[in-house]
Amino acid sequence: MLFRKIGPLVNVHPTTASRIYERNRKTRSLTSVAAKSGRPRILSDSDAKFTALSLARGHTYNVVQLWNQLFPHVSVQTVRRNLKSIGIRAFVRHCVPLITRRNQRIRLEWCQEQASWTLADWARHMYSDEKKFNLFGSDGRHYTYRTVGKSMDPCYTKKTVKHGGGSVMTWGCVTWRGVGRLVHIHGTLTSQYYTEILKEGLLGTLKDMRIQKNQIVFQQDNDPKHTSQVARDWLSAQSISVLPWPAQSPDLNIIEHVWSYVDRQVHSRCTPPKNLTELWEAIKEEWYCVPQSLIDHLYESIPERVQAVIDAHGGNTRY
Repeated sequence: MLFRKIGPLVNVHPTTASRIYERNRKTRSLTSVAAKSGRPRILSDSDAKFTALSLARGHTYNVVQLWNQLFPHVSVQTVRRNLKSIGIRAFVRHCVPLITRRNQRIRLEWCQEQASWTLADWARHMYSDEKKFNLFGSDGRHYTYRTVGKSMDPCYTKKTVKHGGGSVMTWGCVTWRGVGRLVHIHGTLTSQYYTEILKEGLLGTLKDMRIQKNQIVFQQDNDPKHTSQVARDWLSAQSISVLPWPAQSPDLNIIEHVWSYVDRQVHSRCTPPKNLTELWEAIKEEWYCVPQSLIDHLYESIPERVQAVIDAHGGNTRY
């Protein structure tokens, strides 16, 4: 009768209350349980901690490496379960620039100088860059094993070096009014060729949007063709103000997200492009259909990006 009264008070069945009472009477503990039957775990708790330490220090990068180097006596699935038991699972490895100490300092100083800028200040800027589009998808995803919230830790990111060959190379720009002209780059991009692209893309965009030259500040990265004397002279002759730009800072350039959006749209089509001509046509269609809401959101994110770099002391950010 006693347990029939106690059980409902603690929201358990009377039989359960009786078992807990007997366990406490015999062991003087409410939490102790009998030894579990069955096969013991192959990997111990200390093994789990060691695998986490190996991943965090960059000694190993994935399950296969862990298996080969540390636990060849068990299966890959066992290693994977072991990681999952301590909250470590596979995530896509973020591709981020390899930022030198010098450039990290420059990024920090640059963002500190611009930290007080308002959204109206940033809205005057035109962002530009080149983009390579592959015919058959992206350059591939890379996975890494880590805990939640560690995506930008250096040991869990994939370092990249800017540019490489491509299927279709383009140049584009964005303003607060939307996307500008898209230019198809044929062959090798030289300093002189770059000025021809600016004539068509930059000046053409200003004309299309009826924006005066003194209303914008032009952003470009530090590619040697962009910073060449030929390009600088041309921009100066056109009375175009240029924003000084910190190296290795794609996270501060909002056009990178526009490129990613267009790339996803192109390769998620029901009928994907089958050749370079179709690829170029698809890129153009998706580029000029970029929603204004995306552009607005990206411009609004710039102050947050600047603050993120400051918080990261000039290092990589999530953007």
